[in-house]
Amino acid sequence: MDINEAARMFASMGGKARAKKLSKARRRQIAMMGVEARRKKRIRR
Repeated sequence: MDINEAARMFASMGGKARAKKLSKARRRQIAMMGVEARRKKRIRR
């Protein structure tokens, strides 16, 4: 496997595979950032 093929493989892993590598606390932190963003969006209207 050459370096380009390896880079393509890592790039195609997507969000779920990357999320599995994160700790539970970090996943929750990211989810809460999304919730907060939606809350701010709702207030602006």
